[in-house]
This record gives sequence, structure tokens and C-alpha cells, in this order.
Amino acid sequence: MRFLIIEDQPDVSRLLATLLKPHGECPIVADGKAGVTAVLEALNAGQRFHALFLDIMMPAMNGHEVLEEIRNLEETRKIYPPEALKIIMTTAMDDRENVMKAFRNQADAYLVKPILQKSLLEAMAKAGLEL
Repeated sequence: MRFLIIEDQPDVSRLLATLLKPHGECPIVADGKAGVTAVLEALNAGQRFHALFLDIMMPAMNGHEVLEEIRNLEETRKIYPPEALKIIMTTAMDDRENVMKAFRNQADAYLVKPILQKSLLEAMAKAGLEL
């Protein structure tokens, strides 16, 4: 599988990469704009990602904006579930407003930090990722 981690905190991105490595490759980008660019480049190269792990609070473009941009990109290219990218929000923001906004914008799962292996695997299962 191919995963993409969009996270501006190096310790969190390293942890996610360590937990995901047994299941596939997982490049890391540190801001939202770079994340959207990585998804677009992967689509153009025919090497799409299977899942995206997306922080909300980031510089340049926040996670909600990234989520909306990627779903719009998929809509334009007529990529629909189950082929659509599985997007798991990975954030410290567990308030109702952020959770609801993520699901309204078609996030597949919502994982609150700190990230533990068990909760990560549960979020992946909820998103429909079969390992």
C-alpha cells in the first residue's frame, strides 16, 4: 500500500511512519500545500496513494482545506468510492465542530492524538483499509 502523511510535527510524522511502515511505503510532507501537490503528482503518475493521514493545524493550508481540495480534485477526475483516497484526520483537535466538519468534507476516519498503534489500526479499519 501507499500512504501519505501530511503532518508539520516531525515527532508525530516519524511515529506514524514507523507504525505504517510494515504495511507499505509512507512518504511525509510537512504542510498542506505540499500534501495536495503530492496527491496530484501521484495521480498524474498513475501511482495514487491508498490512504492519507492528515493533520488539521498546519501552516500554509490547514487540514480541512486540504481535505476539501483533494475531494474536489477527485470529483473533477471522477474518482469515487471505493477508489477514492481514504483520508484519516490525525489531530489534537477533538471538539465537535472539527470532527463534524471533517466528516462533512468526507473524511473517512478521525484519529485524536496521541496516536497509539491500536487506535491507528482501528481508524484504518473504520476507513475501510484492509491490511
